Amino acid sequence: QFYVQHPLETNKTEREDVGNRKRYTGFGASFETGALNLYMVLDELRFSNKDNPGIKNAHTFSLVSNMKVPFGKFYLSGQYMKDVRAIAFGPNFMQADKNFSLNTKGHEGITGFSILTGVDIPLGQGTLKTGLNWFEGENDGLAKACDLRRWNTGIFYNYPLSKRTALYGGVSHGEQTSDMDKETKVKTTQGLMGLAHRF
Repeated sequence: QFYVQHPLETNKTEREDVGNRKRYTGFGASFETGALNLYMVLDELRFSNKDNPGIKNAHTFSLVSNMKVPFGKFYLSGQYMKDVRAIAFGPNFMQADKNFSLNTKGHEGITGFSILTGVDIPLGQGTLKTGLNWFEGENDGLAKACDLRRWNTGIFYNYPLSKRTALYGGVSHGEQTSDMDKETKVKTTQGLMGLAHRF
């Protein structure tokens, strides 16, 4: 299956004479056969306009896969980004990410890649979920380009109480290194538990 998305307006104006538009275009494809599922997304966000001439457009390419294996389900995904304006914030990483992005005022943006892998394993009446993520990127939109590296891992358990309700809990740990002003390293460990219900 193939998908295309192209909104005509993303910043509340679409007048041709103004030329102040930021358009998004995305292409997607999915392939499902037997135990293997593959998904691909390619998107572009166009920033260059009357108010921001010369700013490079943002591009991302994502490839996601999952496969049933004898012991559960295996996941592997990756994303490459080029000249994006910001990256997602996360627990205890927000300030580092905020400094790292700075909305990239130059004509270039953040370029980097992320890899995520994990596995779901049936255990008892529930499912044990594990994951490992790595991100590495560079912000070329700053006066001085800076690097950011991050990895995090986690293990969680999901226990269904019914078809729509489940208990969950787990722990995760992550570390981040950046060199915007000076080499800084942030570590975080967190635990969580809760009750989820799907309506």
